[in-house]
Amino acid sequence: MRRKAVAAAAICMVLVIFSGCATRIAFNVVKPAEINMSEYSHLAIFDIEPYEFSFVRLIININLNNFFEGDTNTTTGYTLFMEKRIADKFERQLIYSLQKADYFTLISPSQLRPYKSVTASGAYRSDVLINNFNVTASLIGTIEDLWFNEKVIEVETYVDDGTGTDTFVKETTESFLQEVTLEFSYSILDLHTNQIIAARYLRGEKKLLTPIEDSETFRPPKLYDLYVPIIAEISSRIRYQLAPHIEREYRYLEKDTTQSILMETADQLVKEKNYNKALSLYLEIWHSSGNYAAGYNAAVLYEVLGQLQQAVSLMQDVAYQTGNPDAFDKVVKLEYELLEYNEAINQIRQ
Repeated sequence: MRRKAVAAAAICMVLVIFSGCATRIAFNVVKPAEINMSEYSHLAIFDIEPYEFSFVRLIININLNNFFEGDTNTTTGYTLFMEKRIADKFERQLIYSLQKADYFTLISPSQLRPYKSVTASGAYRSDVLINNFNVTASLIGTIEDLWFNEKVIEVETYVDDGTGTDTFVKETTESFLQEVTLEFSYSILDLHTNQIIAARYLRGEKKLLTPIEDSETFRPPKLYDLYVPIIAEISSRIRYQLAPHIEREYRYLEKDTTQSILMETADQLVKEKNYNKALSLYLEIWHSSGNYAAGYNAAVLYEVLGQLQQAVSLMQDVAYQTGNPDAFDKVVKLEYELLEYNEAINQIRQ
């Protein structure tokens, strides 16, 4: 585990971008995990339970009219054992996503299987997992549903009639529409207490429209391939739910309306990425003249430089002294950002 790498990444790396007349600063912000896993850094991943289609459900999902018109290979992208392949892919993708977080020591299902109980329940004994792998918690995931729908639809488009007169005619073609949905749930089990500490439910969907150029030779895309990006997206969402992470955010500086030469100098320092000198000059202008833009911009630079407590204090002063509603709004946002930052750092340090 390399939590220090996450903490180091929390130090803001800033970039100035120009958007119209306003200066926009992009910077990295550390965000806390939705579920506090700081006490569960050694995490066992159990086999993902696949969804099991009943025969009736499977036939209903496949368009019956097309199913009985000819070779079924041409009418559906469903393939045998697709459910098991999807569960295996989900398992690999989830492990990959959690490894990218650089936060956990993961015990994979392949490492756990030799310790699986031979009893009817097939459960893992918590004491065995704790003693053999030093794990503190397990992730138990289930694919709750795999829904899909496939059908041939008519698509109307307008095409040039080829006369060179810029005349367009309506043309009707056939396309094969595929819609898929994946629903997944997981829970985190504390192996010392055998209590569930968190549970989440996630859902993803995707559509694909494929033109049918030749109905005799057409073969639909495999449904499995449509589920793959859903699996990747859900796995990434789980990573953000379980581990602190870095997000890219943007802040705009206030434009000065006083035509102050000193403000122009400070703005130029920001554009040159000389943030510390710009901050010092903004502070000097604010304390000497009460210039709203100077005080606001100084607080923003404190924020992007990672000095959030100073940013909150200064923005409070700016808000109360100028009465500007934008400054009051910014105070609320900064206070929330400071709480999130402290929460994330505590999750990293524990």
